[in-house]
Amino acid sequence: MAVTEYVISYQPAVPGGLQLQQRVPGDWSTVTLKELEPGLTYNISIYAVISEVLSAPVGVKVATQLSTPRGLQFKTITETTVEMEWEPFSFSFDGWEISFIPKDNEGGVIAQLPSSMTTFNQTGLKPGEEYTVNVVALKEQARSSPTSASVSTLFYFRLFYITELDSPHDLIVTASTETSISVSWTKVKGPIDHYRVIFMQASGMASEVTVSKDKSALTLTDLEPGTEYTISVIAERGRQQSLESTVDAFTGFRPITQLHFSHVTSSSVNITWNDPSPPADRLILTYSPKDKKDTKEVMLDPTKRHAALSGLQPSTEYIMSLVAVHGLVSSEPIVGSVTTGIDPPKNLTIVNVTTESVALRWAPPMAPFDHYKISCKSAQGRVDNIVVAKGITEYTLNYLQPSTEYEITLKSIRGREESESLSHTMYTAMDHPKNLIAINITPTETLLKWDPPGVEAENYVIVLTHDSVAGETILVDRTQQEYKLIDLLPSTSYKVTMYAINGPVTSRTIFTNFTT
Repeated sequence: MAVTEYVISYQPAVPGGLQLQQRVPGDWSTVTLKELEPGLTYNISIYAVISEVLSAPVGVKVATQLSTPRGLQFKTITETTVEMEWEPFSFSFDGWEISFIPKDNEGGVIAQLPSSMTTFNQTGLKPGEEYTVNVVALKEQARSSPTSASVSTLFYFRLFYITELDSPHDLIVTASTETSISVSWTKVKGPIDHYRVIFMQASGMASEVTVSKDKSALTLTDLEPGTEYTISVIAERGRQQSLESTVDAFTGFRPITQLHFSHVTSSSVNITWNDPSPPADRLILTYSPKDKKDTKEVMLDPTKRHAALSGLQPSTEYIMSLVAVHGLVSSEPIVGSVTTGIDPPKNLTIVNVTTESVALRWAPPMAPFDHYKISCKSAQGRVDNIVVAKGITEYTLNYLQPSTEYEITLKSIRGREESESLSHTMYTAMDHPKNLIAINITPTETLLKWDPPGVEAENYVIVLTHDSVAGETILVDRTQQEYKLIDLLPSTSYKVTMYAINGPVTSRTIFTNFTT
């Protein structure tokens, strides 16, 4: 028997992915699925409809491509830096990859950034060098096509002045005791006689020492214990002096201070702190719920000033302490507390979609809460907020418009605190045309008439078959309520299948039969 139509079902290959369907006539063999989310894997199943019975499906798993980044612009360009910006994406993804490739393809630098950033300042470039800059979006193992542009750094104008000396740079503190501070720096490139190191207390008392041009490190001794010093290094040649390179240092150990918490969610928190002095060999973070002894310890990168901590319990106050370790010596801990947010509901699913309603189901969160808030936003921008009692895990949204896109979000609320949102985008079902009849039947012609659906369709699709053989598929303008069939076969039984379409949504099919 002939296939009267195909049903294409597709949904994201993730838990809770919204399933959509599209119907096409039985003589079609291709279809384009639109308005999918970039960088997401979809499960696609195709069913054949024969005499109103669905066949077993054939399926395939397909991943959409990530969109190419857009709007790449360069804001500020110097001899060694380029500041750039680009447009953000409206969908979820993992991050960006930025690469600066020299024109000769030798070397280059690559940076990876979080998805929230759309500006970046690349440092450490060569003066007067042309670079190809690429911006690529990343999601799991997928990469977008790059957006590329060329940029050239500026020349060092001071290269034309013989009188200016190169400056020492990368001055850092490498060690510290109660009475000494060790520093190092990068040697200058040009010829010099020596370096001059100046170290000054906060009181203004300054001392200096001359260092051989072949050295790039120095230990200052006989210093005051527990004192902060400003240390400067200058290159000298005759009466010429370079610009100074400066760093602040502390005799003994200056512990970590100013422990800050940000981006707090129900299961994670970002932690930032200031650098200890001298730089730590290790950083140890200890944390536990305030009312429990379940203490955990993690090692943090001592070269950084921030970390993200995950796997926390919702709505729980945590006590956190951070210790800097220098060799065998540990600093005094800095202690702070932070309370995680309430967790959101789980497993939001869409069921029982009709032309004017949709039912929602979910699982409750772990943490105590007062009630739920459901927000329903239509494609026209109207937003309805509904408060739902905490004991309920199923709710039906009524009085919706047929064949309309809605964004539905669900949160748990406690006092003024809101959890993160669960979100789904879905379409209500489309009303179908009604009362399809064939009139004025002759041996070769007939007139089809019908009543339109409650919501205006974009088009109607008519499929004409006879003797179980698929015939032509006819697309009829939405303004029509009748269509004349011509060139029919005399004394032949015909079956007419009809449905309405509106964007990605198709209505239920209706049927009629006639004999010429």
